[in-house]
Amino acid sequence: MVVGRPPGHAFISYVREDALRADRVQRALEAAGVEVWRDTRDLWPGQDWKIEIRRAITHDSLVFIACFSEVSEKREISYQYEELNQAVEQMRVRRPGRPWIIPIRFAECTLPDFDLGAGKSLDSLQRIDLFDGHWDEGIAKLVRVVVHALESDDQPRLLTRRRLLSAAGGAALVYVTSTSADTRGRPDNGRLASGASHTVEIGNPQQWETGHWGLLGVADIAFTRDGALIATGGNETLEGTTRLWDTVSHQRVQILTGGAAPVAFNASGRHLATGTSDSQVRIWDMSSFTSSPPLATDNLQFLTFVPGTDLVVGGSGNGRLQTWDVTSATLVASTTTPHIVDAVAFDQDRNMITCGLHSDVSGKGSVVVWDVTSARRLHEFPEMGRPTMVNPDGTLLIAAGAIDADGNAHNLVAWDLPADRQIAVLLEEPGFTVGDAVIAFRPDGRMFAVGFNGRLHLWNSRQVAGRMVVDEAAKSVQVGDGSSITSIAFSEDGKMLAAGDNNAILYLWQFRSLSGTD
Repeated sequence: MVVGRPPGHAFISYVREDALRADRVQRALEAAGVEVWRDTRDLWPGQDWKIEIRRAITHDSLVFIACFSEVSEKREISYQYEELNQAVEQMRVRRPGRPWIIPIRFAECTLPDFDLGAGKSLDSLQRIDLFDGHWDEGIAKLVRVVVHALESDDQPRLLTRRRLLSAAGGAALVYVTSTSADTRGRPDNGRLASGASHTVEIGNPQQWETGHWGLLGVADIAFTRDGALIATGGNETLEGTTRLWDTVSHQRVQILTGGAAPVAFNASGRHLATGTSDSQVRIWDMSSFTSSPPLATDNLQFLTFVPGTDLVVGGSGNGRLQTWDVTSATLVASTTTPHIVDAVAFDQDRNMITCGLHSDVSGKGSVVVWDVTSARRLHEFPEMGRPTMVNPDGTLLIAAGAIDADGNAHNLVAWDLPADRQIAVLLEEPGFTVGDAVIAFRPDGRMFAVGFNGRLHLWNSRQVAGRMVVDEAAKSVQVGDGSSITSIAFSEDGKMLAAGDNNAILYLWQFRSLSGTD
């Protein structure tokens, strides 16, 4: 083994002229937490390079990435062929069905004719193209395949937002409002009180790869008000991207290079506010797909528009709350809250309400609901934690429940803020912490979705006889196969629901009302 390198890496094979292209592949893999072996970096002075390369391929490598181009195609003699011969020997003794040799092409070219045995050749393997505009999609696919191959069979798959796991399909959702009389229900026992009964069905989702390759895949989602477009924001570490998608054809409309999560459209759809990879803000003109210079902020958590205006609000992890006018791309207000700003709502008087986690000098945390207009604390919930989300009018709080001695929360609760009472335990996960749950409200506030541990949950929320009621709206469904949900959004009319996962897959469901109202 090469000194100082842990076992279990991706070996990149290439010709010298393709070194810069291989550099880009290496950076993308390492940004996803993948260990990479390169001859230019991992060979030490005095080492026998042939022995060390063979050892790197046969002993420690769990995937062999073979890079080809118009340059390699012309080579009659190349050290890469020796590496490929060793890789082919390894493939013949490895368990069938697991990825080992992954061919990628940097340009249009023919792969060399290597006999893999059993009637297969190198050209018969599924390859990944990284040219002619396919780089983003191709590198996202490569990262997912490599991470999947590097996962050990004897280690459990921990479903967190920082894992890149394999993607698969979804399932149909049918939800029926419960008529249980409980006031503190749980997802597995019927749910809370309900004065109504209506059924909505959303079938199997449409799904497609977005090409984002950051650790969170699709880190944020936003619909235009008319539902015609979806914006997806990534959290790529090198150069962020925001991508626009047609909700009917599912075709990509545009890549906005330099944009990143979070994302938010104004009411007219003429402007899109995005984050950047270095946590600034850009304002994009949708008619020309051009942006303003970056606007300064720090540790940006979310973006949302003040209803009926062209003012976008950004909340940060240091409690800072900033408001920009997107028509002029200028800062118009800035204030500070006593908590991490996770979400913003506007009450019936259009006062701005925020929520998030506050930590005192001792490190003890509590969830705070804050009135920005009057600069006063409306509610504080000791021993509760993130994630936190408040409904559009600031009357319902969703947050992690009681925190254990290790600082972990294992349930998610709903809190009626005007009545100052807990009305539901939404999730109970004794074996997991709910800190990675993702929450989104429908714009009318009558429904919300939670993504956690690879499953999507739906709840109704409304007033019944003067009391806030939350009841289970759907039997939860698996999204993907071992993936983690990283973002959720409803369309403005509430008829579409989109979710993104850490495999960079976007799922889109259509709602259909069967009875009652939706």
